[in-house]
Amino acid sequence: MIMFMITFGFFGLSGQGVETAVRLFSKACFLSGMYVQGFTMIGRTNYGWPVRGYVKVDIMPILSKQIEDPDFYLVMDPSFSDAKAFKEGSTVIFNSPSKVSSDALKRRKIKTYSVDATEIALQQLKSNIPNTAMLGAVAKLYSKVSMKNLKTALEADNIAKVNMNAVEEGYRSVR
Repeated sequence: MIMFMITFGFFGLSGQGVETAVRLFSKACFLSGMYVQGFTMIGRTNYGWPVRGYVKVDIMPILSKQIEDPDFYLVMDPSFSDAKAFKEGSTVIFNSPSKVSSDALKRRKIKTYSVDATEIALQQLKSNIPNTAMLGAVAKLYSKVSMKNLKTALEADNIAKVNMNAVEEGYRSVR
């Protein structure tokens, strides 16, 4: 089977765990037998500033260092839903309690999913850090990364058990 590079874009605000999500997802992809590049770009270090992260995966070594338009978007900040920002035909997972859809998203053939990662984080972590619930959602939609490898990546980073619960809840509740 031939696999071409797949790119994941993580979009949120500082304090929502974008950097950690990129690191954990990169490890999980590597554990799944893929070549990986992962990196983040931070506007400022203060809470509330935009943070973007990218993970590129392939079965061949990744030689390019440029940022491609993502095939999958994980949108941790619910206010970010501009259809023009997403690549046509891509998959977008929104941190939202309800399905995010618009005519513009449909016209551009963008598949949308939602998971209430904020609520999951508040219940499991007692804090608004939606990253691990979002990782559970992407693991369900991108079958090349198993939950087992995602959990192994969390364990390797000494991530707390409550985060494992948030991953599992995100996996179960994405729609």
